[in-house]
Amino acid sequence: MGAIVGVLIAASIILMIYTLRGIGISRIRYRRVLQRIETAKELLKENMPNDALAIYKDLMQSKDISEEPYMLQAIKKGMGDCYYSLFISKQKKEHLINAIASYEEALIFTNPQKQPEDVDYINLNLGVLYMKVAETQEHVKNLQKAIIAFETSLLMSQQQDENPHKTAFINHHLGKAYYQLSDHENSPQGIKKSRDFLEQSLIIYNIDSYPLNFGEINLMLGDLYCLLSETEEKEVNLARSIASYRQALRVYTQDKYPKEYARIQKNLAEDYLKLSYLRDRDTNLMNATVAYKDAMRFYTYENDPELYANICSSLGDIYSAFATIMASRDNLASAREHYLNALRVYEERNNSEKTAYILVAIGDLFIKDFELTKEEEGIAAALEYYNKAIQIKTKALYPFEYAKIEQKRGDAYKRLARIKDWGKNMSKARMCYAEALKIFTLDMYPLWHRQVANAIEDLDRAAL
Repeated sequence: MGAIVGVLIAASIILMIYTLRGIGISRIRYRRVLQRIETAKELLKENMPNDALAIYKDLMQSKDISEEPYMLQAIKKGMGDCYYSLFISKQKKEHLINAIASYEEALIFTNPQKQPEDVDYINLNLGVLYMKVAETQEHVKNLQKAIIAFETSLLMSQQQDENPHKTAFINHHLGKAYYQLSDHENSPQGIKKSRDFLEQSLIIYNIDSYPLNFGEINLMLGDLYCLLSETEEKEVNLARSIASYRQALRVYTQDKYPKEYARIQKNLAEDYLKLSYLRDRDTNLMNATVAYKDAMRFYTYENDPELYANICSSLGDIYSAFATIMASRDNLASAREHYLNALRVYEERNNSEKTAYILVAIGDLFIKDFELTKEEEGIAAALEYYNKAIQIKTKALYPFEYAKIEQKRGDAYKRLARIKDWGKNMSKARMCYAEALKIFTLDMYPLWHRQVANAIEDLDRAAL
């Protein structure tokens, strides 16, 4: 019996020795892995990401770290840092994708309670990378991922010692992500979130310390307030949009940033034009005119024919409005000049929709000119443009627009009848109105039906 006990004791001692020896070896290996991770970090600090990455990849082949979450987290995070560094210097998409994959894997092994700083750091980097990859693929999906990552980073930052500059950075990027998402989702809630994050970032990003950030943020805020004006507080939000664009212009001057300057001036013009329907019509139309003309220094026929034509069309609308307000033939001439410039581009680019709009608008100008001069040439010119427009806006394809033009043709013939060929022109007017009424039925278009029916009744009374 004593011999058996002795054997068991000896075996236990031997097992303990081997166990302790194994623990010692494991600790040595653990320290070696940590040392290599620290070496990789130092190499990355010395701007040697490829050398650091080689160490991390080699460590991933080791069995010593397969069951060590801390080790796996450190290595994957380090690999993410290396790929991020390579992407910054090389701008290769493969580095961008690998950085995202490495950081995502690092998060799996990151304990939020024990490693809040790493959760914050990794999510912050992922947010930036998701926004970058969103530029070329799965735009909405990656923007949504960026938002989740930035919001996680912001939450973790607030739970630690908050850094106001870091918070401003996150708010700026969150605002930008929601801003870009508004192009696709355009929800008032998303727009307001973008606005709120961007305005928070302006606490730090002032014009003196961060002029480019200040300019970019105010440019986005101008766009956002303009979008909000479409759904709520139209006048208030248009005024805020204008104020934000004005702030952006403090940075985006014409000399240094001609493209951004022109874009802001165009947006300002559009805001002033919308505001002119709500208040101070003359003043806001004039402000819109000045802004559009500033924008046209960049958006020339040669530089950007489509935008050039759109601005010319809008200037034609403005001068036409001025002609109505002031009964001025000079404004009519200016409107016609801008419309014709727009028409040239739209016809060259086979833009039938906008071509038809301009043809009708020029026809309307000649009607206004006739009201001032009572010269029949104005009516003849108006009818010429209306006839061209109706060849585009056919009854079969565009019944509503077709009927509106027929109504305008009827009005033109009725005016012409007052100065020549009474019977003939009154008959033509009646035919045009009758054609319009085929579309403007009482049940489908009661308002337009009533207008045309009243015009026919006027013809009947005049014939008595």
